[in-house]
Amino acid sequence: LGPGKLVAGGGVAALGSLEVAAEKLGSRKQRLAVTVAAHTPLMQDASGAFLTHLQSMQTPHAGVISGVSGEILRAQDGMRSQLARQISHTILWDTCLQTCVEQGVEVVLECGPGRALTRMLNERHPHIQARAVDDFRAFPALFAWVEHALR
Repeated sequence: LGPGKLVAGGGVAALGSLEVAAEKLGSRKQRLAVTVAAHTPLMQDASGAFLTHLQSMQTPHAGVISGVSGEILRAQDGMRSQLARQISHTILWDTCLQTCVEQGVEVVLECGPGRALTRMLNERHPHIQARAVDDFRAFPALFAWVEHALR
């Protein structure tokens, strides 16, 4: 996630052992309200299923930043397989943010649950307008923010 921050995922017993080890080292920990081991090898089957789904979709015209490398991917670069790979591999959030900055990104909308990524982005790059879908009570307010932010 950046200097001194990481997220670990896995089975309950393994994470419990990691918490004990982190506490012994004096590290601060916080459990996330997540019920799947996303971005870990435990999600390999889901990666395969997602790839099958992506292959049935129309080829996107815009590039996508790979969460596992921070590279900008185009359809011809194996975009679909890289997107599916993200489900079962570590995400390099710091690298993705740097790519956004280098590309001149000015507006970001976090579509997943929660606001954690938006908070991190706002802390490190306050010049980028960033909000999370969860910031809005209703879609009309969300759409109004997007419309205003893109002006």
